[in-house]
Amino acid sequence: MKETVTKQTEQPTNTPLDSIDETTYLLRSPANAEHLNKSITQFKMGNMVKKQPIEE
Repeated sequence: MKETVTKQTEQPTNTPLDSIDETTYLLRSPANAEHLNKSITQFKMGNMVKKQPIEE
């Protein structure tokens, strides 16, 4: 029986440019842009809900 070996490739590190590209992509949809802008406004106003992680 042959054993299949897969090569793991290095994952690129996140750079500021990656974040900008992702944000630009997400803002292309008008509905998504509206939702993100509302969320940013809520965050700036301090309207946040902090959740505790579930302990296993």
